Amino acid sequence: MRPAIRAGASGYLLKGSALSDLVAAIAAVARGGAFFSPAIAKLVLVDSRRRETHPADALTNRECEILRLVAQGQSSNQIARDLGLSMKTVEGHRGRIMAKLDVHHLAGLVKYAVRAGLVSPDP
Repeated sequence: MRPAIRAGASGYLLKGSALSDLVAAIAAVARGGAFFSPAIAKLVLVDSRRRETHPADALTNRECEILRLVAQGQSSNQIARDLGLSMKTVEGHRGRIMAKLDVHHLAGLVKYAVRAGLVSPDP
């Protein structure tokens, strides 16, 4: 279901849906709306809420930038130099990132950044 929605589907019915649901779905989508089986609608709602309250949503643009650079293997010293920041400022950002994401080590930050699509894993 999720790949279909990401690909642009405006509706989704379960295999055992009633004929009346199929007719309603076709009509809704034809009008430019959307239609999802109630069980699917609940999953979409839960997914949406989870994304809205995801810890990464609390990261600032600068924190995302620093997280990406850390995950690419740059040291705090390199990041400070490249961004024109003090080492103390970079370390402060890094500490806040770890607290917001509830991550306690560098490997966890890298793993998070890869999963979030901030960096791609090396081939």
